[in-house]
Amino acid sequence: MRRRDVVLGLPALGLAASVGCAHEAVKYSTRPERFDRDGIFHVGNSTHLIVLGGVHVLTDPWLKDPADKILQHRIPPAALPIDVDVLLLTHEHEDHFDVEALALVDKRAVVVVPTWLEARTRALGFQDVRAVKAGDRLNDVGGLSVDVVRARHDVDEVVYRFGDDHRRIFFGGDTLPTPEITALATAVDQGGCDFAILPADAGALMGTRRVMNVDEALAMATAFGVDQEGKGCMLTHHEFELTSAVWSLIVDVKPVDVSRLPSWFTAPAPGQFLSFPWSSP
Repeated sequence: MRRRDVVLGLPALGLAASVGCAHEAVKYSTRPERFDRDGIFHVGNSTHLIVLGGVHVLTDPWLKDPADKILQHRIPPAALPIDVDVLLLTHEHEDHFDVEALALVDKRAVVVVPTWLEARTRALGFQDVRAVKAGDRLNDVGGLSVDVVRARHDVDEVVYRFGDDHRRIFFGGDTLPTPEITALATAVDQGGCDFAILPADAGALMGTRRVMNVDEALAMATAFGVDQEGKGCMLTHHEFELTSAVWSLIVDVKPVDVSRLPSWFTAPAPGQFLSFPWSSP
C-alpha cells in the first residue's frame, strides 16, 4: 500500500472561508489509490472504506485532533481514501463530520447526509448530495440501495443499511439500540444483513449513556444474523481517548474490552484491510 503525505493549504484551495477550519494548514496522509477487491479498510474511529461490488463507500471521515476539543486519536488514523464513490454521514459530531477530512475527498462522490447537514455538506463543494431522513430508502446511490434508519445519540443521528443485489451491510455510527434498527434487523421481508459495523464503547454524557455497550452490540449483531457462518461484524468508533482528565467529569468513554467479542466480531487496527467472510481467500 502506497501512502502520500499531503499538506493541505486551505487558502491555496480556496476553502478557508467555506470550511471554517481552525488550522491554516493541516498535514494528513491520504490514499488516492483504489482497492481492487471487496472488503473493509479501517481508517480509524468510525471512518471506514467499505468496498462492495467494486463500489467504494467511505463513512464518517475524521482526521483532525482533537475533535470538539474533547476526543483525540489514541492510535493515529491510517491514510484517508479520497477516491471514493459514496460518502455516508451519520451526524454532526466532529469525530464523524470533520470538514478538514471531507475537504480532501473527491467532490464527485455521492454524499448521503441527514437533512440538517445538507447545507454544510454542499458548502464543501460536493456535486451530488442526497439529503435524507429516517425511514427513507434510496434505490440508486452509486449502484447501491440505502436504507436510512433512526438512531439514538445525544444529537440527532441516522444510521444506514446499504448493499447491492447480493450483499447488505449495516453501519451503526454512534447509536444506542432503537426499535427502528431492531425492526430492520428482524423484518420477515428484507430483514437482516450480511455484515454489521457497530459501536460498543458505552459512551456517556453527563452520566447518561449515549452509545451502545458490548452486550447491546452483541444482541444487535445476533438480531441482524451476522453471527452466522459466512457473515460477520466489526467494531467501529474506537481508538480514541479524552484530551484531558478534566473532561471525564462530563464525558465517560472507555476502551472496549475486546476480549468479550466472539471470533466473528472483529476489532480492526487502523490501516488493516478485512476481507469479507464470504470472500475467497
